[in-house]
Amino acid sequence: MTEKRTPIFTFTQRIGNTNFTVRAYCDDDIAVTYEDKLLELIRSGVLQADASEKPKEPPAEHAA
Repeated sequence: MTEKRTPIFTFTQRIGNTNFTVRAYCDDDIAVTYEDKLLELIRSGVLQADASEKPKEPPAEHAA
């Protein structure tokens, strides 16, 4: 017999005449939580954004 699992997250979006429902399931005994994963994604995105926004030297035609 299969286990009855409940989703930890549910999202419903209507696009046109179609309703889409997304349900996320996780193992109950995992060491990393959903919140930990989200924080990791946010931190890595911030680090990538910081690296890409470093000021570069101006092109030669704009140099004083």
